[in-house]
Amino acid sequence: MVRQPRVAEQRDTVVGVVATIVGMTLVVATRVVRPLAEPMGPITSVLLGSLPNFGAGLAMPFAITNTQCLLGRRPDMRRLQFCVVCALACVLLGLWEYVQFMVWGYPFDSNDVVASGAGATLAAPVAGWCRRERTSWRRF
Repeated sequence: MVRQPRVAEQRDTVVGVVATIVGMTLVVATRVVRPLAEPMGPITSVLLGSLPNFGAGLAMPFAITNTQCLLGRRPDMRRLQFCVVCALACVLLGLWEYVQFMVWGYPFDSNDVVASGAGATLAAPVAGWCRRERTSWRRF
């Protein structure tokens, strides 16, 4: 088995933390910007309404894999496994949209589900880029 370079592991962790922070910053910043943007046009309303879901979709896969670091285990995932984590994040965020509809009566917004999927889809190539050195010797 090939020993993985320490630099690639550190870059992987840094990119994961940065992606998580960027995603969560989108969630929080939207809460601040939305009241300031009143009155909003239809496009601005859709963008600001779905931006938190995009941020959560981007951050969640990295947060899930980086949690393993906090537990003392090094997340050594193949790209396909990370894509499964991205799909899981998308499903969980879609279910959360449904729970909000069923429990609290918030309107079900398909744009939010699409934005969550777009964020999780963007997370996969970002993770593939930062793990390219670590996983280049492996097969899917």
